Amino acid sequence: MALLAATTKEPSVALRQQQKSHQVSPLVILGPLLNHALQFQQILSAATCMLFLRSYFAARLIATSLLIASRVIAFRAFITSRFLAIGATGLSRWVLRRVWTSRRSRRFRKNLELEIYQLLLGPLGNAMFLMLFWPGWLVLAVIVRAIWP
Repeated sequence: MALLAATTKEPSVALRQQQKSHQVSPLVILGPLLNHALQFQQILSAATCMLFLRSYFAARLIATSLLIASRVIAFRAFITSRFLAIGATGLSRWVLRRVWTSRRSRRFRKNLELEIYQLLLGPLGNAMFLMLFWPGWLVLAVIVRAIWP
């Protein structure tokens, strides 16, 4: 082998290989961009967590407030309905007393009493009393009980 022999490779091919070895990797170029994207993602997740917690506590506060308000409203409605029922009872007693003592009512009660007395003391009343209070029913009951097996 000769030391001064001609090279078999072209010098441009060797330069291209050296240039290929000096290429910059995509991570070096995209590194700062990925770092900014990571920081943005962390800020966004922190904001989302804070927003979620605030909305959770706000919803809990609203639900508790509505529960307390509904209990207060229900209690006040109960008290109001109780007072209305007491007033309505008093009013109905007053109206009933006024109707009972009215002239037409007294006349109706008097006529009704007369009809009942006529029924009881008239011919039909005597037969009804005999049917109900006839002492023979006891005798018949004893006989039927003795015959019945």
